[in-house]
Amino acid sequence: MAITSNTANIKVAGIAKWQMKIPSDIGYREIPEMTEGKIITKILFRKDTKGREVAHTVDFMATIKIMNTGNASLINNIVKFGEPSVLHKITTTNGQTYSTALLGDTRFGGKWVFVANGDMEENRYIEYTITRRLLYSEFESLLGVPPLDGGQLSTDFFSLGTTTGKIFGYLTTDVRPSGISKIEWRDGSSSGVFTDVCDNLRKANFKAELLTTKDGKGREIGYAVAIEFSAENLQSDVSELLQLDSMHGRRNDCKITLVDNVAIMLDDKVGMIFDFNNGNDSDDISFVKITGSGKMPTSVWNGLWS
Repeated sequence: MAITSNTANIKVAGIAKWQMKIPSDIGYREIPEMTEGKIITKILFRKDTKGREVAHTVDFMATIKIMNTGNASLINNIVKFGEPSVLHKITTTNGQTYSTALLGDTRFGGKWVFVANGDMEENRYIEYTITRRLLYSEFESLLGVPPLDGGQLSTDFFSLGTTTGKIFGYLTTDVRPSGISKIEWRDGSSSGVFTDVCDNLRKANFKAELLTTKDGKGREIGYAVAIEFSAENLQSDVSELLQLDSMHGRRNDCKITLVDNVAIMLDDKVGMIFDFNNGNDSDDISFVKITGSGKMPTSVWNGLWS
């Protein structure tokens, strides 16, 4: 088939539907609320002795931002997005469908990032990306006749006990704003109530990211979760500043509560730093910037949220 001039072949971009399952499930489940979806293929090549590009591999990447992050069960289970056996069926806005089940080796690499940045003027989301390097014949197979959607069981990998046809039973009401309402901490050698509480915060950011390494086929293979967070505590009385030295000299257990009261418990899993800032003249208030970070095995993530 030759490529000729045809304005009817000018197509709109974007992803209309992204469906997922594992091989043992009877049907696909759909991600309901998405934004900024894209599929990008990059041709890998080597130049010959005359400087001419000679192509040999297709580097495939598809990515989407999932806006449904509405409860602890949903957030705990996003580690499942990194499972390499997941089958994907991605339909673009112009009607093309990419089906990984059509390949001999169906495994793609999966990477996720959970983001709650920018206070409540922004929304939380999960940025999800799959990657794979393909032979030309494999790329053509991706665009073959896609498998049927099938049905759903409450025992499916992405079900969380639901049969709605949506990943984890996601609902539109599960779209939530960003922001942190409270950061609490205590001496890591103790237990019980949190002795230090900050709930007058601004410019709060929280991010958790699946750390990955690429295998020989360009697939992202997850091995750990990295967490980092920051916020400006608007309280800076001298009585509070005098506590900073002792807080830096110990390991702290930390609890972070997001604006919809979903919380993550980080017992001795992150470090914490407290920086005092007295600003410029009277143009702003003085504040203490709280920052923290840490890394943990992927198996630990599921169960931290409540």
